[in-house]
Amino acid sequence: MENLEDYNCCGAMEVKNIHPMLQTYMSARNLAIASKLQGCDTVMAPCNGCYRNLKQTKYECASSEETMKTVQDLAVKSGDPVYEGDVRTLHALEWFNLNSAVTAADLAGFL
Repeated sequence: MENLEDYNCCGAMEVKNIHPMLQTYMSARNLAIASKLQGCDTVMAPCNGCYRNLKQTKYECASSEETMKTVQDLAVKSGDPVYEGDVRTLHALEWFNLNSAVTAADLAGFL
């Protein structure tokens, strides 16, 4: 596990009120940094807002050619790496579940 270099806020709070595409681009930028600059195919988001925005960005870009083109054009204009939809997002709890020897049965006595 490594931190993203030069990442930005995903825009979970106020940015979507300014322009929803800006929020999509900000999340796509982080995904592109992970893929293109750091060679990662997965990002882990500990924040619920970031997790939601990263997943939403992947969905929006995969389901709308126009959104993907806009995100990619913004990246080129900004000199940022270009998002290509090649990164998956996990929440910290999903990551923990996939990478832990602790099972639900182990936790049963504590719940």
